[in-house]
Amino acid sequence: MALPTPPGLNGYDVLIERITNLQLDVSEIKKSVNVLDDIQREFQREYLTEHAKVVQEATAAHRRLDEFEKRLEERNKEMDKMRIQMEAIQKAIAPMISAYRMLVFLGSALGLSVLALIWSMITGQVQLVF
Repeated sequence: MALPTPPGLNGYDVLIERITNLQLDVSEIKKSVNVLDDIQREFQREYLTEHAKVVQEATAAHRRLDEFEKRLEERNKEMDKMRIQMEAIQKAIAPMISAYRMLVFLGSALGLSVLALIWSMITGQVQLVF
Protein backbone atom coordinates (compact mmCIF):
# COMPACT_ATOMS: atom_id res chain seq x y z
CA MET A 1 0.00 0.00 0.00
CA ALA A 2 1.53 3.28 -1.06
CA LEU A 3 1.42 6.41 1.04
CA PRO A 4 -0.29 9.38 -0.51
CA THR A 5 2.05 11.95 -1.99
CA PRO A 6 1.74 15.46 -0.57
CA PRO A 7 0.57 18.02 -3.11
CA GLY A 8 3.40 19.73 -5.01
CA LEU A 9 5.88 16.87 -4.48
CA ASN A 10 6.45 13.94 -6.75
CA GLY A 11 7.31 10.46 -5.50
CA TYR A 12 11.01 10.93 -6.04
CA ASP A 13 11.15 14.11 -3.91
CA VAL A 14 9.29 12.37 -1.08
CA LEU A 15 11.71 9.48 -1.24
CA ILE A 16 14.69 11.84 -1.13
CA GLU A 17 13.18 13.69 1.85
CA ARG A 18 12.59 10.46 3.75
CA ILE A 19 16.12 9.23 2.98
CA THR A 20 17.48 12.56 4.19
CA ASN A 21 15.43 12.28 7.40
CA LEU A 22 16.72 8.74 7.88
CA GLN A 23 20.29 9.93 7.36
CA LEU A 24 19.76 12.65 9.99
CA ASP A 25 18.28 10.10 12.39
CA VAL A 26 21.14 7.68 11.78
CA SER A 27 23.61 10.52 12.29
CA GLU A 28 21.97 11.43 15.62
CA ILE A 29 21.98 7.77 16.69
CA LYS A 30 25.65 7.54 15.74
CA LYS A 31 26.44 10.63 17.84
CA SER A 32 24.52 9.16 20.78
CA VAL A 33 26.32 5.84 20.43
CA ASN A 34 29.67 7.67 20.32
CA VAL A 35 28.77 9.61 23.47
CA LEU A 36 27.72 6.39 25.21
CA ASP A 37 30.94 4.74 24.05
CA ASP A 38 32.98 7.61 25.52
CA ILE A 39 31.03 7.39 28.78
CA GLN A 40 31.55 3.62 28.89
CA ARG A 41 35.30 3.97 28.26
CA GLU A 42 35.61 6.63 30.97
CA PHE A 43 33.69 4.41 33.36
CA GLN A 44 35.95 1.47 32.57
CA ARG A 45 39.06 3.62 33.05
CA GLU A 46 37.81 4.92 36.42
CA TYR A 47 36.71 1.44 37.44
CA LEU A 48 40.09 -0.08 36.63
CA THR A 49 41.89 2.71 38.49
CA GLU A 50 39.70 2.29 41.57
CA HIS A 51 39.94 -1.49 41.34
CA ALA A 52 43.73 -1.27 41.32
CA LYS A 53 43.58 0.93 44.43
CA VAL A 54 41.28 -1.52 46.18
CA VAL A 55 43.58 -4.43 45.29
CA GLN A 56 46.59 -2.53 46.67
CA GLU A 57 44.74 -1.65 49.87
CA ALA A 58 43.55 -5.23 50.31
CA THR A 59 47.08 -6.53 49.78
CA ALA A 60 48.42 -4.07 52.34
CA ALA A 61 45.66 -5.06 54.77
CA HIS A 62 46.55 -8.75 54.33
CA ARG A 63 50.21 -7.95 55.02
CA ARG A 64 49.28 -6.05 58.18
CA LEU A 65 47.03 -8.91 59.23
CA ASP A 66 49.84 -11.42 58.69
CA GLU A 67 52.21 -9.26 60.75
CA PHE A 68 49.58 -8.95 63.47
CA GLU A 69 49.08 -12.72 63.55
CA LYS A 70 52.86 -13.24 63.87
CA ARG A 71 53.02 -10.77 66.76
CA LEU A 72 50.03 -12.46 68.36
CA GLU A 73 51.75 -15.84 68.12
CA GLU A 74 54.88 -14.36 69.71
CA ARG A 75 52.81 -12.87 72.54
CA ASN A 76 51.08 -16.21 73.08
CA LYS A 77 54.46 -17.93 73.34
CA GLU A 78 55.61 -15.29 75.82
CA MET A 79 52.41 -15.76 77.82
CA ASP A 80 53.00 -19.53 77.92
CA LYS A 81 56.54 -18.96 79.20
CA MET A 82 55.23 -16.54 81.84
CA ARG A 83 52.54 -19.02 82.86
CA ILE A 84 55.19 -21.73 83.34
CA GLN A 85 57.32 -19.32 85.37
CA MET A 86 54.31 -18.34 87.48
CA GLU A 87 53.55 -21.98 88.25
CA ALA A 88 57.18 -22.52 89.29
CA ILE A 89 57.02 -19.47 91.55
CA GLN A 90 53.78 -20.69 93.12
CA LYS A 91 55.37 -24.08 93.84
CA ALA A 92 58.41 -22.37 95.39
CA ILE A 93 56.30 -20.05 97.53
CA ALA A 94 53.84 -22.67 98.81
CA PRO A 95 56.15 -23.84 101.67
CA MET A 96 56.88 -20.23 102.59
CA ILE A 97 53.17 -19.52 102.93
CA SER A 98 52.62 -22.35 105.41
CA ALA A 99 55.75 -21.27 107.35
CA TYR A 100 54.46 -17.70 107.42
CA ARG A 101 51.10 -18.86 108.80
CA MET A 102 52.82 -20.82 111.56
CA LEU A 103 55.00 -17.82 112.44
CA VAL A 104 51.95 -15.55 112.54
CA PHE A 105 50.22 -18.01 114.87
CA LEU A 106 53.27 -18.27 117.16
CA GLY A 107 53.76 -14.49 117.13
CA SER A 108 50.10 -13.94 117.97
CA ALA A 109 50.27 -16.46 120.82
CA LEU A 110 53.43 -14.83 122.21
CA GLY A 111 51.92 -11.35 121.87
CA LEU A 112 48.72 -12.41 123.63
CA SER A 113 50.69 -14.00 126.49
CA VAL A 114 52.75 -10.80 126.93
CA LEU A 115 49.54 -8.73 126.94
CA ALA A 116 47.99 -11.11 129.46
CA LEU A 117 51.11 -10.76 131.71
CA ILE A 118 50.97 -6.97 131.50
CA TRP A 119 47.22 -6.96 132.22
CA SER A 120 47.64 -9.22 135.21
CA MET A 121 50.45 -6.98 136.53
CA ILE A 122 48.19 -3.93 136.16
CA THR A 123 45.30 -5.60 137.98
CA GLY A 124 47.63 -6.90 140.69
CA GLN A 125 47.04 -10.54 140.04
CA VAL A 126 50.73 -11.10 139.36
CA GLN A 127 53.80 -9.56 141.01
CA LEU A 128 57.32 -9.75 139.79
CA VAL A 129 59.93 -10.17 142.46
CA PHE A 130 63.66 -9.76 141.81
